[in-house]
Amino acid sequence: MSGLCGQGVVEVTAQTPPWVVAPATSYCFPWPEKTEIPGHMEPLALDQAWNLTEQFHPELQVVRLEIAQKQEEWEAVKAAFWPTLDITAYWERVNVPSTPSSSVSNLNDEGWNAVANWTLQWNLYSGGHDTAQSQKADWAWQEQRWSYQDQRNQLFIQLIENYGQLLLRWQQIRQNILQQSLQKLRIERADLRLEQGETTQQEMNLLKNELLTQEIQMHELQLQLLELSQRLGQLMGRPLNTVALFLPWEDTLPQIPVYSRVPWNSVLRHHPRYQVLHRQIQQTQAEVDRLEAPFRPNVNFSATEEWEGEHRENPTRSVENLQAARLRLRLTVTQSLFAGGKDRANRRAAQIAVEKAQLQASLAFQQLLQEAQQAEKLAGVQTQVLKNKQKLLLQLGENRRLTESLIEGGYADRDQLELVQSRWLVTRTEVYEADLQKRLQQWKVLAFQQGREFEPHIAYALKNRTTRTWHTCSDTESSNR
Repeated sequence: MSGLCGQGVVEVTAQTPPWVVAPATSYCFPWPEKTEIPGHMEPLALDQAWNLTEQFHPELQVVRLEIAQKQEEWEAVKAAFWPTLDITAYWERVNVPSTPSSSVSNLNDEGWNAVANWTLQWNLYSGGHDTAQSQKADWAWQEQRWSYQDQRNQLFIQLIENYGQLLLRWQQIRQNILQQSLQKLRIERADLRLEQGETTQQEMNLLKNELLTQEIQMHELQLQLLELSQRLGQLMGRPLNTVALFLPWEDTLPQIPVYSRVPWNSVLRHHPRYQVLHRQIQQTQAEVDRLEAPFRPNVNFSATEEWEGEHRENPTRSVENLQAARLRLRLTVTQSLFAGGKDRANRRAAQIAVEKAQLQASLAFQQLLQEAQQAEKLAGVQTQVLKNKQKLLLQLGENRRLTESLIEGGYADRDQLELVQSRWLVTRTEVYEADLQKRLQQWKVLAFQQGREFEPHIAYALKNRTTRTWHTCSDTESSNR
């Protein structure tokens, strides 16, 4: 049997739980010989996975482009507050009939015409249309920014959830291998007792069936491990045809402080998801303001200056006429008096859209509040489950030491000790799983509590974590583990 080992603990802090499988010298994750591993094995640190997810996850890339698009649209709308300046000039060759005053008949006058002008236009007041349009574009841009923050927070929770499951599967594989080793020892001793007539073939078959069940569980764990690796690869933006089996570089998920007795009604007002809903309401309100514009006058100022020139000639005469520049200033006031009720209906439809958005935001906030309270409750439940599992682990540890003492006194046999040892291994993995679930729930609660300020906590937690290094185990190493 070959596998993977990590030599030496790079960092072990006081926060490292005692139930984590962390030998003082090395880690070893054996892999059964008869199992084919698609792709390749690749160590993966949590901060590395998060950096790749931030950069290459398709949804975040799309939202970043949408933020840039909304910003450019906002800049385009703000251009309505500035005047426009146009310059026009043209020159044309003409061939027109001679004028009646021409001394030569039946001849054509040839020449050219030229015109040049500039026009300055400034919409001084549009009834609030441009202001409302600008506000609407601004709210749309802010909505995308908050949406990016919300998706980013959710992706981090998905990442640590899958990473925690990856850690758990490796832990369960270690436990399964140790249980198989213990089971094989029991089968060897039962075989000796069978030869001596101290046991029956039925008991031997039961032991072999239990070993077969453990081997089936091992294959199921391997399939789950590959599936989790594929999910992590998708989160990091890897192509679907890229297959890699990820090896966790951490001992466990990072632990963070969670504040208790949080006033959720006020805290969640700053949550990115609520801010997205708030920006949507503001956009619908800006649309109402924009549709108020037809009920107000429109004031426009324009200035135009124009030069004209022409030249005519024929064999008998040549005429050139240049007109001086003419400046025209114009102030236009426009007021719509009746549009068949269209403007009023559009405004009422926009007001209904505001009411609808407010109702949807209220319902979404209640759902957000329920999710936050549920996460907080589950965090408390997981903490209590962890404490109970730890107590059970300590009791099984005492039972194991007591059984060892009974064996030394001749009052128990090795089979009893191995049964206690097997139960202790299972409970240790259950404690590890409960600790992972508690940490994950704490992260979920913190995501609700901090909202946009969630990012500094991510950076701090990823910086202060426990890590390990990996290398390939030899057959001798794996068997000795």
